[in-house]
Amino acid sequence: KNKMGRFSYVSHILIKSGVPFAKTVNLASKILDNIYLKDMFEEASQKVVEGDKLSQALYKVDKNIDKTFIQAISLGEETSQTSEILDNLSKLYFE
Repeated sequence: KNKMGRFSYVSHILIKSGVPFAKTVNLASKILDNIYLKDMFEEASQKVVEGDKLSQALYKVDKNIDKTFIQAISLGEETSQTSEILDNLSKLYFE
């Protein structure tokens, strides 16, 4: 869970700094030391470049990923509040 929190926190900071979303996902994946999660997010970032939403891309890449995480990301995408949702997820995962 800590790793998902770390990914969420870094993504939130990058988005707030003006980094494009697809690049954010790719850069944030690089900080992960879990090779499985790193590969999953890198593959998902490629799908985002191809036009998928991150929530859809993550589900396509790994159907076993935490559904709450995907639902939260999806909510952020639908409401244009992805950065805020990622910030909330990071706080949740670090509790």
